Amino acid sequence: MTRRRSRRGAICIAILALLSLLATAGIGNPALAQPISVDGDLSDWDMITPHGLANDPCNELFSLCKSGFDFTRVLVYYDQPTDTLFFGIDPMDVVDAGCQGAPGPGVPGDADGDDNPCSDGNVAECPINEDQECVGVDEQYLLKIDTNFDGDFTDSVDVRVVYRGNMLRFELGDGTPFAWSGDIRLGMAG
Repeated sequence: MTRRRSRRGAICIAILALLSLLATAGIGNPALAQPISVDGDLSDWDMITPHGLANDPCNELFSLCKSGFDFTRVLVYYDQPTDTLFFGIDPMDVVDAGCQGAPGPGVPGDADGDDNPCSDGNVAECPINEDQECVGVDEQYLLKIDTNFDGDFTDSVDVRVVYRGNMLRFELGDGTPFAWSGDIRLGMAG
C-alpha cells in the first residue's frame, strides 16, 4: 500500500508479557529487522508485516469533521523475541482520499476537530457537546481481543485494552481488571 506521508496522528500501545496468551491464540513469529518504537509515529510499521491490519473508512463519526477518534487503520504485531504485542491506531487524515474536515490529521484525543485534544474548540462541523480534557472520562480507545475465536469479546479469557480518562488499563473480557504492564504514546508524526 502506497500512502502519501504527511503529519500523521498516531497512537501506539505496547503490551508486555503476553507470550502464553498469544501462543494459545496462534499468532506467528516473523523476525523484526528493526523493533517498533512506541513513540506515536507509525512509520516503522511500514518496515514489517503486521499480524493484523484493518482498514476503516474516515468520517464515520461526523461527515464534515476530522476527529482523533475516527481512525483509518488498526495494526497488530507480536514480536516473539521480546514477548511484546504492539497495536497501532492511525487516526484519519484529511489528505486521505475522501476524508472531509479541516486540513491535516486527526489528533489523538481531539473529538471536535480543532487540533487541540485538551480543550473544547466548538468547531461547528463537529456537533459534540464538549471535547474533554485530552482523552476524558467519557472518551476512550478500546481494543478487544477474542482469544478463543468464538466471536464474542465478553468471555473471561478475552482481553480488553482501554485508554480512558488519560489512563491505560487492561481488563479481561468480563470487565475484571488484569495486571499486565504496558506503555502508550500519543503522537504526531512528520
